Amino acid sequence: MKDELCKDEVARFRVFKLAGISEAATRELVRDLAVEDNASIGYLTGPGEIQVRITIQDNSANLDDKLEAISAKVKARLEDYIFVCDGEVIEDLVGRLLRQRGLTIALAESCTGGLIAARLTNTPGSSEYVKGGVVSYTNEIKEKLLGVPPDILEKHGAVSRETASAMAEGIRDRASSDIGLSVTGIAGPGGDTPDKPLGLVYIGLSTSSGVLCSRYVFPGNRNGVRQGTVNAALNLVRRFLS
Repeated sequence: MKDELCKDEVARFRVFKLAGISEAATRELVRDLAVEDNASIGYLTGPGEIQVRITIQDNSANLDDKLEAISAKVKARLEDYIFVCDGEVIEDLVGRLLRQRGLTIALAESCTGGLIAARLTNTPGSSEYVKGGVVSYTNEIKEKLLGVPPDILEKHGAVSRETASAMAEGIRDRASSDIGLSVTGIAGPGGDTPDKPLGLVYIGLSTSSGVLCSRYVFPGNRNGVRQGTVNAALNLVRRFLS
């Protein structure tokens, strides 16, 4: 939460960062909330994320309460896509949670080409919880290094819920980590089909409790899809640890 001064009024605002949704869809979900309690909602689009800024500005004494009220409503509409609030950094948040719980993570990346590992290891001391990863760009590497069964790849394809789940399980087993995180998708500009559109990504999370897998269709160009995948994958880990 931040403050700004404007004549006799004080403005307070909150920023949510979202991944896995377009700006148009975001606007539609919260359109009616922008007229409540002198609130305004602004949008900023960057590679792989949408920033939603909620501003309350007047001279009343209960600005904080108003901001909390409107923020709660916006969050309820968008919570499936929010990965951080205000100045938080998702990789730092995930790293802090992993360290607090004494857990380790290993990564199996296809469409992101190592970007998740790069983000996580950009935090000093990340060797405490990041065990390593595999960039499994081809089916051959998915089979040989991650142990993805050939029949899964043949039947469902590299971009599928089944393959993402097998990748997550494979990297957790081979790295002896507590968590295995996988991503596989179509970053473009080609490679899409009527059944598997551009931006389609599956994110798998393997733990001792089982495997979770989420499906996303990210908007934007190749860079936007890849960055959105990183944000959503890290947020999946954050939500699991929280």
